[in-house]
Amino acid sequence: MVTDATDGWKARRLWSVDYFAQKFGDDELICSDKAPLRHVEEGAAMQTYRVPLRDFVNYMKQPNHFLAQREQGAPFYGNSWSPFFKHETMRKHVKRMYFVPDMLPDEGAEEEVLFSRQMTKVFFGPPNTITRLHYDTFSLHAWLSQIKGRKQFILYPPSQAYLIHAGEGGLEKSQTWFDPTAPDYNRFPRARKATAYVAVCDEGDTLLVPSNWFHYAVSLTPSITMMKNFFNQVNEQLFMGEWNERQAAKERQRAEQEAAESQTLTLPADVAAKYKHAEGCIPSATFAGAKEGYVFTAGAAGVGYYPDVNGTAVRGRTVDITPWEKDAASDPQPDSQPDSQPNPAGSSAAAEPGAPHRSHRVPARALSCHRQGGRQQCQVSCEVQHWHGFKRAEPTDASPSAF
Repeated sequence: MVTDATDGWKARRLWSVDYFAQKFGDDELICSDKAPLRHVEEGAAMQTYRVPLRDFVNYMKQPNHFLAQREQGAPFYGNSWSPFFKHETMRKHVKRMYFVPDMLPDEGAEEEVLFSRQMTKVFFGPPNTITRLHYDTFSLHAWLSQIKGRKQFILYPPSQAYLIHAGEGGLEKSQTWFDPTAPDYNRFPRARKATAYVAVCDEGDTLLVPSNWFHYAVSLTPSITMMKNFFNQVNEQLFMGEWNERQAAKERQRAEQEAAESQTLTLPADVAAKYKHAEGCIPSATFAGAKEGYVFTAGAAGVGYYPDVNGTAVRGRTVDITPWEKDAASDPQPDSQPDSQPNPAGSSAAAEPGAPHRSHRVPARALSCHRQGGRQQCQVSCEVQHWHGFKRAEPTDASPSAF
């Protein structure tokens, strides 16, 4: 921990939550009650909201604020704000750190500068905001400067990842369920042998968190913290390796999707025959269990789809039918067609609130199939008839929606 790294910064004098609300209150702030993001959760799911920054400041002051009413234990934390992208004044309030090399430039090539600003954030929130035990993405270093308030950090070196059960319970290797402030040694017995490093940062203190060091943080008071991720000669190769691996994975995924979308197939004859006359398109409804391995999903503009995965029926998501507008006055009497008809899968329609007359049948005409993301989607065009409560629409074909 370094105690003089922010001496002379204008941020120390100017920054406060009221200053942020006054100058940048329209900025969108993403706030969550659990950080960082995890692909799996235990207990209550993580809640995340996008709010104007001034609204979050109001939450910090008003016990009856709508965010306060949604708390499930820990308070909400504004830990995603990157103001240095668009606010030149903010960049003038801080300086580079003198005590550690940083290869991300503040000036020069646009791409590198933008990445540097993306990696620089301002965290703020009420007391007791928590950042769960983890290490930062891409094996980056981090420094965290306490601008206002006090914050406690608990750290473990990479060599103790096994002792703190990192990567277990469905988590990535950079995260762990172990909570150093409430240790459950029955569940995490190896953690008894781990050695924690603890620091309490007061205003003006800066903490350096080296690459792949696990860290946990809790604000002891209302808090403003500036954080920057960076690399230098020590972790440059680690960073580049993980960064390139991530970009290669994205490129492979894009290429696979393009290749899949280019394959055009033919709807099986027996399936086409069944759906061409006997069954039809039903707006705002989803069905599952078709013996052929197809599921009917109402599609946009009156087009239905039968997605198939390895010959097994799957549930597609319902897509709103936009061409029909509710118009009870134009047809005040229900038509003679029953509200519940056999569907292509042989089961009843799954009712959704606010989706009127979703079980009325309309003749369908089978078109073609294609594969998308390893999933077969077969398109049918609905000859749209009239439903009670809806205006008539002309037959329309549309591209398959994404399931």
